Amino acid sequence: MSCTLPPVLLLVIAEVWIAHAANRAGVCLDGEHGESERCCEGYRKNSANDCVPRCSGGCPPNQYCSAPNICSCKSGYVKIGKNKCMPFCAGGCQNGRCSAPDVCTCNDGFVMHESLCIPACECQHGRCTENDNCVCDEGYILNKNKTDECVPFCPLGCINGYCSMPNICTCKNGYIQDKAVPYMCVPMCPAVCKNGWCNGPFTCECYEGFIKNHNYECVPGCKNGCNNGQCIGPELCVCNEGFMKNNLSDSPECVPECNQECVNGECTQPNNCTCFAGYTKDLEHPHNCVPLHYRECANGNISLQGKCICYEGYKEDDKNTNICVPDCTVECINGNCTAPNLCTCFDGYTNDLTQPNRCIPTCIQQCINGKCSQPNVCHCLSGYAMTDIKEPNKCFPVCDEPCINSKCVAPNKCVCHDGFVPDLKFRNRCVIRCPDRCINGNCTVNRTCECYEGWTGTDCSLQIDYKHHYSSVNTMQVQADYWLPDRINMLWISVVIIMAVSLILVPGISKIVSRCQQKKEAKSDGEVMYVQNPEMNDLSTEALCVDKYRDEAYY
Repeated sequence: MSCTLPPVLLLVIAEVWIAHAANRAGVCLDGEHGESERCCEGYRKNSANDCVPRCSGGCPPNQYCSAPNICSCKSGYVKIGKNKCMPFCAGGCQNGRCSAPDVCTCNDGFVMHESLCIPACECQHGRCTENDNCVCDEGYILNKNKTDECVPFCPLGCINGYCSMPNICTCKNGYIQDKAVPYMCVPMCPAVCKNGWCNGPFTCECYEGFIKNHNYECVPGCKNGCNNGQCIGPELCVCNEGFMKNNLSDSPECVPECNQECVNGECTQPNNCTCFAGYTKDLEHPHNCVPLHYRECANGNISLQGKCICYEGYKEDDKNTNICVPDCTVECINGNCTAPNLCTCFDGYTNDLTQPNRCIPTCIQQCINGKCSQPNVCHCLSGYAMTDIKEPNKCFPVCDEPCINSKCVAPNKCVCHDGFVPDLKFRNRCVIRCPDRCINGNCTVNRTCECYEGWTGTDCSLQIDYKHHYSSVNTMQVQADYWLPDRINMLWISVVIIMAVSLILVPGISKIVSRCQQKKEAKSDGEVMYVQNPEMNDLSTEALCVDKYRDEAYY
């Protein structure tokens, strides 16, 4: 009696059987009727609980364990030599190497272009043409010295600066951008160049009639000097107090002035007369000099012999023995001996309390950072100089190098203006303090960072990469197309498989079991099981017989 199954049921049975058979590799059956399963020798269970081949020591790179202790190349790889699998690129990799299946990596000096490695022209701020020429981006032009480099272009140029970006000028160190003319950079001076103009970074050029003082400032100059006075303008000398212009000479020098005319003498200090030779001062009228013989035996008595005998505290005059003059045991300095051991100071001088014979000059205004060397004349201490003619009593510190963005308060010491900080390299220079720090650059007067070469960014923290980096080329991995049978073909294949199972497989299995039991020694059905020989296609001719208890296998 024959039984015919519906085609749809046959299809389902075939698909289930195929799927089950595909997962049976490496599975051995235990028990009298094969009710238990285990992995055959050379196989192990994976995380999905399937029996997979085991390769002792694992497989080399790009390989997988395809059978017990047998490694095969992965898909997309080919075996080179005995145990090495290398990636395979169908079209080859000229000027490059096959780094992965159907993926080429270009050699140095080459770039990927349309799946080919072509020579690379390093074209910064531009792109390379097929002829290996560099075409610059908008706003850039080819560097005259380097044909593979594009540099920013500023149509109007950059005076005292350089074109850092298209149509943007960056000033050189020591220059700032002109507000009215953006492509022009003008010199930056530490302060306003009074009485001069700024002709270079931190350099003032004085107008005609002005000269630089010790503090590198432009001050009025008097070519012929201005002794005992102050030069307040080009060739304009103003005399100090107690001095006046010499009307008898074309020289601009200032000479002492006496309120009363000196008789038989000359005015050598303000309100102080020095008598001519053969004359001496009249004690009652100091501006009047009288002949030495004018009064016989002054300050003494004439002896019987007609000799002048001086009173105590007086002595004979060196030039006229008939005259007795006051005697001061210690010479009077900047004064006259007007009485025994009594010095009378010249006008503009006063007695030194520690040395009564010494008269020191007096200045109405106290000398700051200096000393009074003449009446109302201050002489600056070392490291200081008088720079302001309106304040002749003040001496200001002098710095050997001009203080930039700072002020000199002590000799050779600069103190920064508000908003500036000391330059770590130059002690006489102060740089502007930026809102944020300039990591690899300097802060300009514009309160922005001027980056060192090779750096960029608002805080100069980004390093410029001068090499042109080409964007990575996406490569397509070509995958093989697999032919999949449609459902109609699958139906016919299933019918054929079922017929094969019924006509070939079942009789073959019965023969194999019988043959396995006959070899070596008689074994019961529960002791012997069989598996298909993976190297044989015909189950009716050969199979692998397995002894479940002794772990033996034989054909």
